[in-house]
Amino acid sequence: MKQLFIVEMWDTIPLVSIRAGEYEKILEESEKCAIETEKHSVKVTPIEEVDGYKIVLTKAEEK
Repeated sequence: MKQLFIVEMWDTIPLVSIRAGEYEKILEESEKCAIETEKHSVKVTPIEEVDGYKIVLTKAEEK
């Protein structure tokens, strides 16, 4: 199931991004990136709701 994730990586400065996809794939890509950029820590957190609103992902229509 695809959903939104906050991806946090640290060394001396945190790098934070929001990614959409499947947990295992996002985690694998984030860990690979952390190794390549010499980050010391990676945390992937699902975003389920914001301010009481549930987040639903739909693919955008191409124009």
